[in-house]
Amino acid sequence: MQKIGNLIPKLSPQLVSNSGTTTSAKEPSLPTTRQHGGHGLKTTSAITEQELGLAMGKADPEKTMVAVKASLPPEILSSLKSNYTKMGELTGYTLTGVHGERAIEAARRTLKLSLKAISPREAVDLLSELKALTRPAQGDTTDLAVTLRAYAKRLSEYPADVVRHVLNTHDSPWWPAWAELSERLEIHSYRRKLMLQALEMKKG
Repeated sequence: MQKIGNLIPKLSPQLVSNSGTTTSAKEPSLPTTRQHGGHGLKTTSAITEQELGLAMGKADPEKTMVAVKASLPPEILSSLKSNYTKMGELTGYTLTGVHGERAIEAARRTLKLSLKAISPREAVDLLSELKALTRPAQGDTTDLAVTLRAYAKRLSEYPADVVRHVLNTHDSPWWPAWAELSERLEIHSYRRKLMLQALEMKKG
């Protein structure tokens, strides 16, 4: 398994701000509300955990990420600072400032929900459908049941929406190697994992 840092796309320098955060032309803006006193704008939690679950069911990891940010307590979201290498590669997040345990725990709960793994049964169903639509690699004589079990076991380590997206958007006529799938799975889930890591470091 390759390290996440070797899989994620490098960010264009113009997208990295001096504060260490990034913006993306493809990511919709989050809902905002006026701060008390009328100075400036502040992001606000705009959706519930139930709505986040519905967003995950749509198999669009980018929209799920937007929903995750909209679900986080505003003070936590604004204090999560991105860490980059000189080449613009995201390596993690740091939670700055002092925050109440209730807000931190709410953010952890949101991120854990967003990382809820796909069920083995659904993974097998999706893999079976993909198998029916693709051709096996030349010379591959592996038993189908063995292949499905092995892939499903590994897929159960990834968020459900990410697995659905990766399998449903596989556009090759050939059955994918696990290395191909794992790379795409990491690309679509690493930001959530890194955010949760930053919050877990605040424990104790």
